[in-house]
Amino acid sequence: MRYSRKFGVWGGVLLGLSLVSCALSAAVAQPWETIEWRVIEGDGNFYRTALQGQEVALRRGDARRRVPSYDQGDFPEPESGCGPTAALNWLLWMENLGCFGAPALRVDDATHVKETFALIDEQIRNMRQDLSERRVGSNRAQIAATMDHLAGELSEGKVRMAVRSFKTPLKIVDLLGFVKSQRAGILIGQVVEDGPGSELGELHALNLVAVDRRGGLMLNNWGERGYGYLRTYPDGQYFFPENTEQAGLKIVEAMCLIPIRVTLDTDGEERTSQPSKVY
Repeated sequence: MRYSRKFGVWGGVLLGLSLVSCALSAAVAQPWETIEWRVIEGDGNFYRTALQGQEVALRRGDARRRVPSYDQGDFPEPESGCGPTAALNWLLWMENLGCFGAPALRVDDATHVKETFALIDEQIRNMRQDLSERRVGSNRAQIAATMDHLAGELSEGKVRMAVRSFKTPLKIVDLLGFVKSQRAGILIGQVVEDGPGSELGELHALNLVAVDRRGGLMLNNWGERGYGYLRTYPDGQYFFPENTEQAGLKIVEAMCLIPIRVTLDTDGEERTSQPSKVY
């Protein structure tokens, strides 16, 4: 979040998903929504699918201290790498906690990080090509669909990634639900250089790592962590870090990605509804 750096681009397609609380019980199977990328009769698009499942429980209370913060500048196309890097941080964290099963043996961590980023980037590029998109950056649907696809791949189909979205103004009670168990929060907004009214044009994505009851937020960005608070002004809601060397964010919305263990029917198939096209 340094002023001296340029910030990555988050593409401008934002979806209106259900504005319901993220803080639901993980004790029983319940309905969830995922965003999937599907190619039907040669037409690739995003689909919302409802399915039954139980949230994957977290057994280590201090696990959020271990959420990585990789620098998007270390990957290809760094100016549009914020979304893939935010996904990378969460996917590696969940994988290391055993969310998708026992982690596979690795040659070394650095190679695994690069290979995982390449998988995320490849998924998003394929979606862009099918949609004939020429803009840079990634959008929320692409990140949600990519996380869902890779969760399924890593778990051999046992775990899917549900998604919920919140518009501003965000409430602390909702954001506290983002940091329960193995949930992954992503804030989306415009980088602020000096204060309200000084936003840069493109959208940016950051990991929401932790929230405290005083209203403090811990975010990952450009390989760093920043702690600060939400502030509401007539033109919108902002996050301002305590460290003045770091830039603020005018928040547009937030999404919560939730790993769930899917409920299977007696024939071994996922218990899902008919998918509906998102856009």
